[in-house]
Amino acid sequence: MAEDELEAYLVCPDEAKETDILMWWKTKSTWPKLQLMARQYLAVPATSAGVERLFSKASLAHGDLAKAMKEETLSFALFASYTARQCTNRHNHLRDIVADFCRQAHLSVRVEAGYGLSSDHSNTRPADVLVQGWDRGSPAALDITVTSPLTPATLRDASSTAGAAAYAAECRKHTANDAKCQELGWACIPLAVETFGNWGMEAQGVFSRLASALGMHQGTSKSWALHTIYSCLNMSLVRSVARSILGRSYVV
Repeated sequence: MAEDELEAYLVCPDEAKETDILMWWKTKSTWPKLQLMARQYLAVPATSAGVERLFSKASLAHGDLAKAMKEETLSFALFASYTARQCTNRHNHLRDIVADFCRQAHLSVRVEAGYGLSSDHSNTRPADVLVQGWDRGSPAALDITVTSPLTPATLRDASSTAGAAAYAAECRKHTANDAKCQELGWACIPLAVETFGNWGMEAQGVFSRLASALGMHQGTSKSWALHTIYSCLNMSLVRSVARSILGRSYVV
């Protein structure tokens, strides 16, 4: 039992300061669970790079022209800067995973498509991933969006209906992009996902169809291909959420 191992570890006498901690844990085979944890965490090299980057940003934000800035204001400014970068990275990772699976399914794709192509030459990009020949020969504009079910606008619906936040995000994407996609002859398909990993219905339809194509080209079952798609996407999502939470501990 892990509890027994922990209790035995806590009553051990202290070792000398010069003890090689990695070698010490290597000999503790009677504590296999704690030994595994020690091997995992003690092997990570210590670094202060994240904190140093934060101090560097703080010095830039609190320069000669902003000496009167309150500590709380500086904290919020640094937090907003960090969060914006994390959201962009999270979006781009999910986009690249979807594009890679499309390529594995032998589909022709292009990322970040649509800039300046409509009659009004707007700078919006309705296609994070543009898949050729998706809908009866027409391209599909797959637009990824991540939303939280805990926002004031969606909290009440999300608390009673699974996927309510993802559905609301799909509606917002359709409102923003349908007109431009229709002009370009593209099918607008939002790939909405909640921060806890629940994907919207339109995304589920895309992944189901993509899994069928993957299974056919790779000689695997559709269920296994679908499992792989969701595993890769949700692992990326979980890691991004973890990085965001860790970053808050530096800033707040």
